[in-house]
Amino acid sequence: MGSKTNCCCCCSDKPGETIPSGHLHCADIEPGQITEQKIAMIDYERDAGQKRNGITLTRDPDLLQKAVVTPQELKEFEKYVPTFSERPSKKYITCPDDENSVKSFSFVIFDTETSCGGKQAEIIQLAAETKEGRSFSTFTTPKKEISPHASRVNKFKISWVGGKKCLYRGGNILQTVPFRECLRSFVDFLEDSKGSCDKIVLIGHNSASFDTHILLRTIQEYSPALLHTMKELNIHFADSVILFRNLIKEKHAGLKQDDGSFVKINQEALYKHLFGTDFQGHDALEDVKALSKILFKSSLRLSLSKIVNKSGTTDINSAIGDMNYLDRSHALLKSFDEIIGDPSEGGVMKKSTAKKLADSGLGFHHLKSLFDTQGEQGLLAILANPPTNSRRVRVRGTADPLTLHVILSHFKKIQS
Repeated sequence: MGSKTNCCCCCSDKPGETIPSGHLHCADIEPGQITEQKIAMIDYERDAGQKRNGITLTRDPDLLQKAVVTPQELKEFEKYVPTFSERPSKKYITCPDDENSVKSFSFVIFDTETSCGGKQAEIIQLAAETKEGRSFSTFTTPKKEISPHASRVNKFKISWVGGKKCLYRGGNILQTVPFRECLRSFVDFLEDSKGSCDKIVLIGHNSASFDTHILLRTIQEYSPALLHTMKELNIHFADSVILFRNLIKEKHAGLKQDDGSFVKINQEALYKHLFGTDFQGHDALEDVKALSKILFKSSLRLSLSKIVNKSGTTDINSAIGDMNYLDRSHALLKSFDEIIGDPSEGGVMKKSTAKKLADSGLGFHHLKSLFDTQGEQGLLAILANPPTNSRRVRVRGTADPLTLHVILSHFKKIQS
């Protein structure tokens, strides 16, 4: 005669993902005291959390029905919120593989060292080098403190000496200049580098995701008139990370390792693979010298037209438009900070939902104003329908009944 197995721990730590006692009994397994206590504890914590927030987490399919409106009705509701927007498409340029076309491009490698990551980063070092080997490097003192992580990586530190804020590296005080002087000197360097060329290509490693935006944002804040000068110089931006991703897709033999795999595309790994040695990274000038060597003096033998065509080269207007879009989206996302969180844990919406709304041009204050003026249907219509000024079929916010219920309950709560 068989005996029942006693199960001591057969449940998930997440509410709603336990293995029910009834299922265990059906499998001829006794849940055991520990399992039953764990299930009871999870259920208690979930229920208590919902009561604390005054929200009952249920899926109400009727909410979606309330969001169903005619295109004309949706257009009326859209008058109360910013027009839907999405990340602008970049305008990439190409270069024919002939001598005359290539001669129209002047190449400048650039890099920054900054006080931290993200949008709050301030330039500490700005460096560049032309394809011909002429270099530029300047240090600035950031207004805010250098983050501990950034300092560990780039070794820069801030100290006060005689009432003056000083930039240190390796125990030595560095000569710094104000932001405006740094930027003016950099643009002068670019102007001198152009010569008879029609375009200047500023190329950095991972610059499309970081350095380009940091540079343009700093110029826009401290010396906006220089943007006009850079447009007159016909500045373009390119990213060598994009270049090496494309080369690996094409299975470039020069990037293949002895074991048949392809080299990683971080700059240190590429340099080690191509030259068999390391370089002193996380100094902006050393970084640009290393990248210049990889692009122009390595066994890869990359043509200048390939560098232009495979690096996501875009004009300065596209780069500025992309930066402005991302900065606005970031600011709108911050407006949701106080309500971001999993609804089962007391939050109102997940960060992914908030980011989707922010990317479309909506902040928390826009939703609140919409609810205050247009009520429940106006809010649901905007969240759960595709915008009328877009061909896309994705909804602007969410069509999940649970998420809509929690968002709606929150606005009702703060209105009362």
